[in-house]
Amino acid sequence: MTKLLAVGATLIFAALVFFGILSFQDKSKIDQLERSPDRGKLTWRVQMAKAKGERAVNLGANIVEYAASPSFEDALANYSLVVAEPIYKRSYASTYNIETWYKFRLLEELSSPTTSCGDCPKPGDPPQELLPLKPGEFLAPKFGGEAIVDGINITSSDQSFPDFQLGMRYLLLVQFDSQKIVAILRLGPRGAFTLDANEKIRPMNVDLNPFRDRLSQQFGNSLPTLRHSLKQATSPPVAQRYG
Repeated sequence: MTKLLAVGATLIFAALVFFGILSFQDKSKIDQLERSPDRGKLTWRVQMAKAKGERAVNLGANIVEYAASPSFEDALANYSLVVAEPIYKRSYASTYNIETWYKFRLLEELSSPTTSCGDCPKPGDPPQELLPLKPGEFLAPKFGGEAIVDGINITSSDQSFPDFQLGMRYLLLVQFDSQKIVAILRLGPRGAFTLDANEKIRPMNVDLNPFRDRLSQQFGNSLPTLRHSLKQATSPPVAQRYG
């Protein structure tokens, strides 16, 4: 009996020593990471999570600065107004955050920009696995999403700009590249609206949409009314339907 107790005590002592060393090593690793010049990068967050024994990282809400437009007319002059439906999405890890690329089906192009922004940043290259596109499709990146990096699940979100839901229809103000492969949502939630079965227009973020009163008062939040108004204002009409 005494012998068994001694063996048990030895095992317990060995376990305490082992976990004590492991804990010391983890703390040392954490201290080292805290001083790392890569602090804040996703690779750094993954290493920190592993050192702490965590299996997931939540980056919380992004703080994204989107472009502003002084008026609805100015927005129409600088961006394409389209009706589109997201049909696929995939998230990717960038240096500091998660980015989701959406594949949209272009249903209708209501208007095209009448001015060219020479100093606007150009759209980045899309992920090659999302190409080639079928006729009437385009890609659009958006901050936020979920991705696995070196075995660690990383999630991020943009609370000001809700995620797009596959299969829903949206009215969007976008900046296309020259080939209309990539569209930049430069206005963010300020230029994004949902469309219901009755073609009623609703801002994706009511609090951040500067055009909500204009769309409500002049067009009754009605896509057919807006479409008709745009056709009347252009000669020849620019509205085009796809598929």
